[in-house]
Amino acid sequence: MSLRNRSKVEIGVVPTHLKFVGALAPDESGKLPRTRSGDLKVVSGMRLLCRTSPVKLNNVQITLFPGTDSKDLDDMFKGFRSLRLNVHLIMMVGGANPLNPKDEDAVVDMLNSGLAVAKKYKVRHVSSTSFEEWLAGRKLSGKAFDNAVKQVINVHVRCFKESGLAKSSIEAWHLEFLRGVEFQNFTNAAKAATVVKGIN
Repeated sequence: MSLRNRSKVEIGVVPTHLKFVGALAPDESGKLPRTRSGDLKVVSGMRLLCRTSPVKLNNVQITLFPGTDSKDLDDMFKGFRSLRLNVHLIMMVGGANPLNPKDEDAVVDMLNSGLAVAKKYKVRHVSSTSFEEWLAGRKLSGKAFDNAVKQVINVHVRCFKESGLAKSSIEAWHLEFLRGVEFQNFTNAAKAATVVKGIN
């Protein structure tokens, strides 16, 4: 049985059903997990999903960790494109705090490396978990929160300029706010909007 999508809404998947460890996240040397036959597990998993889904899938949103092996990235993009999937990237930020001015260079380097991958493969939509440090933040209020907003804006404006996004394939950069357990400050659209308005 197949279902026809009569709308203009594209359908996509974030393949977390394949699990971060063992499919999506690279190992310590930056290599992505592969099957016994040598296929990337994330490509193999999406191939199965595309084959069994009753409705055509248009997009895959995939995590991108700093330091991922370049050949594995080549294989991943080739694999997804052979399935006629548009790739959206989620740039993961870890080990540095976007709210801390002392970590600014480290955060900018991580994001710029992800944006370089997006530009190389002509990705149109990227997102990032770059509001604050994942699972490691502390709740801020008053002036401390205002300063944090300014710092996050500075980080993203720097990346926009340094990566030359105005003349790139990237049409949209989405910032992901996460639930209270994962983030401590930017946990809803209202708080996230203060940053996005400032960046724009």
